[in-house]
Amino acid sequence: MQENTFKNWKSELLKTLKLKSEQDLEAYFQVYKDRGISAGTLIEKAPVYHLRSFPCEMKFIRLHSSQGELDEQGGVSNSFGIEEGICKNILIKNATQKIWGNEGYLDVISFLESIQMNTDDADFKSKLANFVPLVNTSLVEHAGGSVIDEIVTAMRVLFEFKHRGELHILFSHDPQSFLQVAKLRAARKIFENLPEIKFKLISQSSARFHTNYEKSSNMLRNVATCTAAMWGGADFVALKNFREGEYRQSRNTFHVLEQESHLKKVRDPAKGSVLIDHLTDFIVKEALKQYNLVEDTPLTKFLSDQAKRCQQGAEQQRNRFECGENCLVGLNQYPDPSEVCDHLESYDQTEMFPVRRPQQRLEELRSRLHEVDLKVTIYSVGKLSDVYPRVNFAQNLFEITGKQIKHIHLKDDTRMTLNEDAHALVICALDDELPPLLASLVLPKNIPVFLVSRKVNHPQLINVYQGMNLFELLHKYFGRLAA
Repeated sequence: MQENTFKNWKSELLKTLKLKSEQDLEAYFQVYKDRGISAGTLIEKAPVYHLRSFPCEMKFIRLHSSQGELDEQGGVSNSFGIEEGICKNILIKNATQKIWGNEGYLDVISFLESIQMNTDDADFKSKLANFVPLVNTSLVEHAGGSVIDEIVTAMRVLFEFKHRGELHILFSHDPQSFLQVAKLRAARKIFENLPEIKFKLISQSSARFHTNYEKSSNMLRNVATCTAAMWGGADFVALKNFREGEYRQSRNTFHVLEQESHLKKVRDPAKGSVLIDHLTDFIVKEALKQYNLVEDTPLTKFLSDQAKRCQQGAEQQRNRFECGENCLVGLNQYPDPSEVCDHLESYDQTEMFPVRRPQQRLEELRSRLHEVDLKVTIYSVGKLSDVYPRVNFAQNLFEITGKQIKHIHLKDDTRMTLNEDAHALVICALDDELPPLLASLVLPKNIPVFLVSRKVNHPQLINVYQGMNLFELLHKYFGRLAA
C-alpha cells in the first residue's frame, strides 16, 4: 500500500514539476545539497513517522528581550533574557555575566567556550546544578552547519549532561520550510526514543538569513520560520524582530498563525507527507550514523571539529548564494535599488561559532557603493519578449549594487550607439543575433562592456551569465570605486 502511494506520488511529482526522469528530480532538489541532504533520499521509500511526544501546547517566547514585561502583557508566555529586573528567566551565556535570581537557563556550549571548555570548572558545575541546561544548536546553524550537524551536536551534548534532568534544545530555522519541519520532526523522533532523555524544543528564526536590505522580507521569513516550528512540533517559538524595536510584528506573526490560521489546531499536521517523511527519514538515519562516529570523542574535540565543519559548510552555502543558485529576496534577486541601509546589524555570536551570513559580502559591497555615482546602461536588441529574460537577469545582477539601471531597447541594431557617459554598459540579444550586432558596433575602450551570453565571446567584452559568482564579478569591476 505504502509502495503504491510512493509510486503515485513520484509520478505526480514528475508531472507537476514537468520533469522526465528520477535523475531530473534529483537535480531539481539540489537546493538541499548545501544543507547536508542527499537529493537521492527523495526518490526512495521511507517509513511514516509517528511522534508520540508531539506537543499539545506551543508557546511564544522572547530570547534576549529587554522588553520582557511589555511582551508578557501583550501575550508572550515567557521570556528568556539577560536584562536585570525585567525578564522572567535568566539565560546565562558566559562566566562573566551578572546573575540575579535562581531561575533560568544555562547555554551550555556558549558558557563552556567562555571557560576554555573546562567541564570540571567549579562555577560551571554549580550553574549546571542550579539552572536548566540549554543546548544551543543555533550556534551551529548560524556558523554554517547542516541540519545533520545541528542534530548530532544536540545528541552529543545531551548525552554529556543527561543526568541533569530535562534539557532544552534551541534550533534556528531558515526559510526552507519543508527541510526545517523535517529537522524538528527528526530531532523529536530521535530523542523520544531515548527514555533517559527529557527534553523541550525551542525554535527561533535564523540570524544567517536576516537581511540588512529589504528588511520587510524578514517579516515574511518569520512567517516561514513560525510555520515550520508549528508543523515540526516545537514546544516554544521565538521570532526575531524584522526591524529594530518593533516587537509587535514578530509576536503577532505567531498570533496570526495560531489564532487566525489555526496551525495549532491539528496535532502533527506533517505526519503522512511523503516529502517530509523522506526528508525526516534521511535526517534520522544520517544523524544516528554520524553520532556513532563521534560518540566517544571528547566533548572539547567534538565541538572543535564541528566548528571546522561549519566553516566548510558556510563557504559552500555562500558560493551557492553568490552564484545565484540560492535566492534571498531583495539581495541577489529582486533588489530594490532605492532602499538605503542605515546600518549593518551586529549579531550575538561566539568565537568558535561566529554568524556566517552568505549575503554578507554583497551587503557590504552595496553599502560601500552607496555614496558612489555609478551608472549602468543595458542595451537590448531584437524582439523584447525573446530577449527579456536576459534583460531581467542583467537588471537583477547590477541592481545588487543598489543603483538604478537604465534600459534602452531597440528593435534592430541600425540605430544602436553606445553611450559612454555610463560607467558600464551591458548588451543583451539572442546568441544567433550577436555576431552581426557586435561586428557593427564601435565599443568604448575606457569603460567595461558586459555581454549577457555564455556561448558568444568577444575580446573586448566581459561575459556574464547565470551560475557565475556575482560578488566576484561586481567587486572586480566596481569595488575600486568604493575604496
